[in-house]
This record gives sequence, C-alpha cells and structure tokens, in this order.
Amino acid sequence: MLEAHQKLLSLYSALIVAEQRTYERIHGQVHSTDELIQLLLNDPWFTWLRPLLDLLLRIDQLLDDDAFDITSMNVEHLLTEVRALTRPSFEGDGFERAYYEALHRAPEVLLAHFHITAYLAGKSCVIPSIATPPSLNRSSSSLRNRRRSRYSPDKRHRPCA
Repeated sequence: MLEAHQKLLSLYSALIVAEQRTYERIHGQVHSTDELIQLLLNDPWFTWLRPLLDLLLRIDQLLDDDAFDITSMNVEHLLTEVRALTRPSFEGDGFERAYYEALHRAPEVLLAHFHITAYLAGKSCVIPSIATPPSLNRSSSSLRNRRRSRYSPDKRHRPCA
C-alpha cells in the first residue's frame, strides 16, 4: 500500500504543477507556496483535484493510524478506488475529463500516470510465468505432465481489469 501511496502522491504532485502552469498562463504568476495552497483549497480551477487528495488522505490515515488494521480487504478497496480515479475519459465530466486533458497537456503527468497504472496492473492480475523449455532428453509424457500442472485450476489467474 505504501508503494501505491507514493506513486499516487507523485501523480498528484505532477497534476498540481501542470495545473499551476496552466493557471499562471491565464491568471498570472503564483508568487508563493502559501498562495498556491490557498488556490488549491479555494479556487474553482483546482477543485477537480480534490477526489485525488481525499483518497491520498484516506490512505495516509490507514498507513499512519494504529487503530486501523491494514487488511487485504481494505487494501483492495483502496486500490479499486485508485483504479477508478486513474481512468481518464474524453467523454467524462469532472475529474475524468480534467484528468484526460492534463494527461495530454503535461508529459510529467503522463509519466506519473504510467507509473501508477503499471503498478496497479501488477496488483490486479497474476501473469503466468513462462516455463523454461524442457531439455531434449526429457520424454514427451514429462512435458504433458508439466503442462497439466502449470494450468491446473489452483493456478488460474484473474483477468486484468
């Protein structure tokens, strides 16, 4: 969960920088970090980033508060929310649409998006390992048995979401 939090925080930071640049082109320079924080909290321009901030804060709470148990169910629920938030949409509205536009406007956002989605892809499915080729001196029945065991029902994988 810590790795997901770090990658999501990198995405959030990249989005803030990208939005700040766009904001400054239209409204003029942001002169201080305090001014940027006030804009993030109060200006409608940055409102669309709040769902991501809320999710980061919930993950922080889960990681930092000893009263919460980090169960696999909690982790999977939060990862599902991360997956939902990191799905941009041209046709969407609110976060999905603004996220889509930021991905096309800022390379650092695209890179951070790649890192979080690659991480999530690794968490959402098990990629079956490729068996090493049998040596030439093994019998064909040995090969058949290896194939059966490799694809036995207990080793099935979930499809990637």
